[in-house]
Amino acid sequence: MRYLGIDYGEKRVGIAVSDEGGKIAFPHAVVPSGTNLVSALAAVCGEKNIGAIVVGDSRTLAGMPNAIAGAIEKLKTELSRATGIPIHAELEFWT
Repeated sequence: MRYLGIDYGEKRVGIAVSDEGGKIAFPHAVVPSGTNLVSALAAVCGEKNIGAIVVGDSRTLAGMPNAIAGAIEKLKTELSRATGIPIHAELEFWT
């Protein structure tokens, strides 16, 4: 299964696509955050035959949501509705 990795930022979003076996991810693109973000991500999902999405879960070192956590949750909800693809969160500190 191929994965789409998303590193959300307020201005830009980094995306990576894994190999077919889901073992190694490779940088794919950096896209601007904004109104077209969900459609751009959904297009990559269709083009690359993505089976699951992994989104960086941005939190403080104490485990509390940080300033962009709400925007990430909104993105996950909208992307799930747009694609129907399972979305997983992965803590991104210490990575």
